[in-house]
Amino acid sequence: MNWNETITSNCRYADVAETIWEDWNIIWEEAYDGYQGGTEFLAEKDGQYSYYEWSYGSCSGCDDWEARELSDDDIKEEMLKEAMWFSDYQMLMNWINNLKKTGAYKGDDLYKAIICYKHPTLIPHL
Repeated sequence: MNWNETITSNCRYADVAETIWEDWNIIWEEAYDGYQGGTEFLAEKDGQYSYYEWSYGSCSGCDDWEARELSDDDIKEEMLKEAMWFSDYQMLMNWINNLKKTGAYKGDDLYKAIICYKHPTLIPHL
């Protein structure tokens, strides 16, 4: 899906994230877009993949970036540094399979999302 079709695009700091991932395909997301919330998503562009998550609060007491008085440029720099970047499908699948082995809650969801994205004919079998 396109960036502007996601719940993530309505979250606080989405305008900053959009400057990075606007033209990426969003394969999977889990997001809560209230006055406090958070998001995580998996994106693809030209055979490369990126996973990122952030949370935010309604005030400096519960929003780290606001508490540190970061500018949009500072936040973008943190997003770029903290995001996971995968140069190809195999690297992404290695990470997802490791998540599944550890029992991480999102491992199965990410696995299903990427398999359905890469192999749409398998959707009924997952």
